[in-house]
Amino acid sequence: MERYLLSEEPQVGRNEESSSQLKEAKSKLSEDSKTPSSNPISNVHSGLGFLDLPPEIRNLIYDYAIDDSEIHGGWSNAPRLLSLRKGRITPPLAPASASTRQFLGLTQVCKRTRTEYRPIWLRHTAIRIKYGELPAFLQTFYPIVSNYQNAPKLLQISWEHSKGTLDLTSLFQMRVQCPTFPGEFVAHVLAEGALPADFGEHFRDDICGECGQNLIWDLGTWSCGTHRVYYEDIFNGWCMYYVEEYEYLGSLNCLLAHRNEQWLADVREGRVTHVGCVLDQDPEKARHAVSLKLSPEGPQQAFGGINDIEGTTTRYLEKTALQGMKVETWNDPMEFKVDVGGFCRSTV
Repeated sequence: MERYLLSEEPQVGRNEESSSQLKEAKSKLSEDSKTPSSNPISNVHSGLGFLDLPPEIRNLIYDYAIDDSEIHGGWSNAPRLLSLRKGRITPPLAPASASTRQFLGLTQVCKRTRTEYRPIWLRHTAIRIKYGELPAFLQTFYPIVSNYQNAPKLLQISWEHSKGTLDLTSLFQMRVQCPTFPGEFVAHVLAEGALPADFGEHFRDDICGECGQNLIWDLGTWSCGTHRVYYEDIFNGWCMYYVEEYEYLGSLNCLLAHRNEQWLADVREGRVTHVGCVLDQDPEKARHAVSLKLSPEGPQQAFGGINDIEGTTTRYLEKTALQGMKVETWNDPMEFKVDVGGFCRSTV
């Protein structure tokens, strides 16, 4: 690198001229300092801006502005609910479930920062969203399929009992674009920690609902000392009730986590065109019917033809390890309705 040094050669015959020029420059500088500038911006020192920093330095800042906490999933570790409606955004239930959106504002600074930082932010954030708002979320943050490679480190679907068909296609597409992506359904009532209406009758302002005595903390439990009404027993009983109510979500999550290579390849290559799940609103009848739509290329790729639709469908479900899929909490296997090129068949 070139370095520009001051000359040390003697300036013969120019000392008087240099001294005169120096005095004139000091005089002019003194006059300018007394006269306010008509342009206030010119008086402001322009420092080094963020975008003027080298990319390596900006990347260090981006790495700092991410959430690197471990995410274990499940309703007891649910992140805060992300909602389009301001009134439905919930406060954190505990420090462990604090929002990972604290650095989201960095994506709104300018186009360049948004382009550089938003993929990093998305890959390191945990999000919980209601199923009804999932399409809007995907359209906003993942408008094209290739964006799915920046899938969040956890995406929870906050679910309430409902009847209808769930479209799971986008979640599977996200999975094949980002193999480490974990998606799961959680019971909304448990993730929110919304206690039942009668719960407060037992514990209102730390007073026993039976005798009015103050509750005391004894051996890890709350009790009034007389009626031995335990806060934890009631709360845990309430939790277990809803865990059983939403037990069927375990099979949905098992399907979302399916890792069969043939299955993932068919989703990636577009041979699986639709994945849905039909649910009954009554949890007692919540027998899942998973609907698959396959292009004719799917079975042809796997077996070389689709002359025998019924036999081909069964072999396809067996090869992709979907046939007879069970989960620990669900005794019956899932039912599949497979549509291959317009021909539909059901199997169990």
